[in-house]
Amino acid sequence: QELTRLRADFVASTSHELRTPLAQIRMFAELLQKDGLRGPEESARALRIIEKEASRLTILVDNLLNYTRLRRRADGAAAPDALAPAPVADDVRHVLDAFAPLAAERGA
Repeated sequence: QELTRLRADFVASTSHELRTPLAQIRMFAELLQKDGLRGPEESARALRIIEKEASRLTILVDNLLNYTRLRRRADGAAAPDALAPAPVADDVRHVLDAFAPLAAERGA
């Protein structure tokens, strides 16, 4: 029962995390489509937000896929010393690139 509750909580939390950026993307895409923005500055801002939220979705989905892979490995009962080293440089670069717009927006 505890495992079922944890899984349900995980699904609910993940669904919420995915819906937030999707709502932003849909809203700004609709505004752009209907020429509902006041000028080129607002249009450029809307496109930046769409890009930022799409990057956020990519990170969330990547995290879910990584979690699933890790769970499969754990369920396969592989011994920790039997796991092969994994090159993570490309993954780290991807995460840094994905968070760059958010960091720039916050002045970090």
